[in-house]
Amino acid sequence: MDHIPTPAPHGPEHSAARLRELAALQPFGRDICESWREAENEGHVSLHERVIEQLTALRGSERIMLLSAPRAGHGKTHLLGQVAAKLQKDVVPATLPWQTPEGATWAATGRGIIDDLARGNLLQPLCGGVNAMLLRRLIQTGRIPSSDPAQALRVLGQDPMELFSATGSARVIGDWFRKHFAQLSRTLGDIANLDSASAAEMWLRAMFEHLEKGDAASLAELQNLAAQDAPAQVPRFLRLAAVWKPVVLIADHMDA
Repeated sequence: MDHIPTPAPHGPEHSAARLRELAALQPFGRDICESWREAENEGHVSLHERVIEQLTALRGSERIMLLSAPRAGHGKTHLLGQVAAKLQKDVVPATLPWQTPEGATWAATGRGIIDDLARGNLLQPLCGGVNAMLLRRLIQTGRIPSSDPAQALRVLGQDPMELFSATGSARVIGDWFRKHFAQLSRTLGDIANLDSASAAEMWLRAMFEHLEKGDAASLAELQNLAAQDAPAQVPRFLRLAAVWKPVVLIADHMDA
């Protein structure tokens, strides 16, 4: 990003006018991005430091935050991308699709959130993380026996892809889970503590299918599940996602 130029040494009226002009400049005019996900990998922007500190201090709290600027193009999307990148170890950031061809419906919202997670390479880890955390609950409550509960709990709390990928360091637990998933799914659905254990089990089966395959068909199955009785199903998906990490929904471009 270019440095803001220093006003030429003219009279005070010219200098004041020049400062007003500079204040109105769009600081990201040469670097427009359509999504905060595009801005995650952008270079550091020093003018965001104070705001990033304020936002990161809010981690773990439940609240709605509004970011505003004088007009579109003043760097809010870049800021959101930087904050999301900074917090991604601790939260699940996802775009809230408030502009869709069919309007702001529950079905469009659910499909859009799931699609955004897939495009951000977060959907498979999320699906693995939800199943791993629910298995962790089963061990903690004694519903699943373990020869070394402390070690199992520690392993289940790490990166879920270490459990479920072919080269993962903890794949022995993932292999065990895979072998017994058909027998575990109902119990996992029960301990998810949703309003419907059977609906939770359906979600967990679809999540496990996407974890295993990661293809378009398993993605479509998750999206179709969100669209069926969407006012009930979309909140269920989000509650399950939050079993792994807190979910942060980002609604951007509301001033466009």
